[in-house]
Amino acid sequence: MNNVNLIGHVATDVKVGNGVISSLLAVHRIYKSSDGVDTDFIPLSIFGHQAENFQKMVSKGQQIGIDGQIKTSTYTDQNGEKKYGWSVVVSHFYLLGSGNHDEGSQQKISQQMVNNDMHSSSAQQQRDLYSQYHQQKPTPQPVINKQLDDLDSQLTKAGIPFD
Repeated sequence: MNNVNLIGHVATDVKVGNGVISSLLAVHRIYKSSDGVDTDFIPLSIFGHQAENFQKMVSKGQQIGIDGQIKTSTYTDQNGEKKYGWSVVVSHFYLLGSGNHDEGSQQKISQQMVNNDMHSSSAQQQRDLYSQYHQQKPTPQPVINKQLDDLDSQLTKAGIPFD
């Protein structure tokens, strides 16, 4: 089964190309890794009607939930080397919150991601992006926890099992 469900904040402006919309979703981990990182940046791909709606309704900094599947790919870079990539193909998205982070910091992140190949980002680039993201504005963890508790409550009332 290939099923992905994520909640996070949109970390970059929507990028349109080749009939697909792409962006990054900043998803907080429940723990910090040994290098101090507690956020993952997940590449998103959105097609068709969902892409049109995503482009109209979602902006960077906004909190969303997504349902989708992981898609892997291979391509040859400019040097002729075979590269591997992946993204989450979004089936559905849900607007969970609003509010944008500081526009100046967001612009820097967006420019960095446009200049970097999202599918082959090095570990250092990921740490740099992590640092820039967290320098913008502290994450309101109590707000996120309340939203997750509310979501758990709604799922329980609807009779939908969750882990």
